[in-house]
Amino acid sequence: MVCNPTLPHPAAQPQPGPPPAAPPHRIRWPVRSRGLLAGGILLSLLILCGGAVALWRAREAAIEDWKIRAAGFTTILAEHANQTIRGADLVLRSIQREVDEARLDTPRTAPRPARQPRIPGS
Repeated sequence: MVCNPTLPHPAAQPQPGPPPAAPPHRIRWPVRSRGLLAGGILLSLLILCGGAVALWRAREAAIEDWKIRAAGFTTILAEHANQTIRGADLVLRSIQREVDEARLDTPRTAPRPARQPRIPGS
C-alpha cells in the first residue's frame, strides 16, 4: 500500500465509540426503607446518648468516692501528726522531770561547761 501524503492514514481516522453515558438517575428508596433507616439512626443516637450519660454518672460517682477517701486520708494524717507531737511532748516532759530531779536550775549546781582546748596561734 502506498501512502498518499494528502490523505490521512486510515488508522488516524476517528472511529465511532460507545455512545455517551446517560447521567445516573437517583435511586428512590421505598418509604418503608427510609423509615427503617431513620429509625436505625435514631436508635443509634439514643444508645450513644445513653452511654454518654452512663459514663458521666460513673465519673461523678468516682469523684465522690475519691472525696470520701481524701477526707479519710486527711483524718489519718491529722491523727498521725497528733501522735507524733504527743510522743515528742512525752520525751520533753521526761527530760524536764530529770532536770527538775537533779536540781540543775541554780548556777552553783549547774555543771560547768567543758573547756575547749586552746588552739595555738589563735
